[in-house]
Amino acid sequence: MGCPFPMMTGRRLGAGLLTHPDEIAALLEGIFAVTQLKISVKCRLGQESAAEFEPLIPIFNQFPLEEIIIHPRLGKQQYKGEIDIDAFVRYAPQLKYPVCYNGDLLTIADIENIQVVAPQINRIMIGRGILQNPFLLSEIRKQTLTKSEKREMLCKFHLSIIEYCKQKYSGNLHVIKHLEELWEYHSKGFNDGRKIYKQIKKSKTLTNYETAIFKAINDWDN
Repeated sequence: MGCPFPMMTGRRLGAGLLTHPDEIAALLEGIFAVTQLKISVKCRLGQESAAEFEPLIPIFNQFPLEEIIIHPRLGKQQYKGEIDIDAFVRYAPQLKYPVCYNGDLLTIADIENIQVVAPQINRIMIGRGILQNPFLLSEIRKQTLTKSEKREMLCKFHLSIIEYCKQKYSGNLHVIKHLEELWEYHSKGFNDGRKIYKQIKKSKTLTNYETAIFKAINDWDN
């Protein structure tokens, strides 16, 4: 119940389901009637308003959920605008099961800020932050990597992604279009990120693409 894309929400799927508490209750009843699997829920605070989350709390608390993962934005925001940390702090303690925080965790400082405002939260989910900074998990684990080690790891990572896409997709442009999606976020971790992203979007062949990204990695100074 976290997907914010209109083609989903308009069909009462993803975050669009959050405005229909009765359907959520029926969905969870149906799931728990037939499975012994551990079930978690990921959701937004609502589709149109954070107030939509309040009537969902007693519904979620009825079921033996493994955890509830909350991205404190509205579905209509998609991935833009401010997160509503006040609503998250207000609602999270009312849930019976472990709550995991998700949203805008791009740096160690972001994680520390969540721990300050919501000290009871000991679970986080990182999404786009890993695409922007692939070494964020290393930083969380307090692992020390040299710049040369990071560059080598980035090169190996991108080589493996390129090889995978070459096997899965047909034609240079088809491959590059899929790789381009990664760089929409990944480029933000580079000092000249916007320039790098533009070069990648202009690439018409894998040779052009590889030249652009490996130059970016060799110049990388984070």
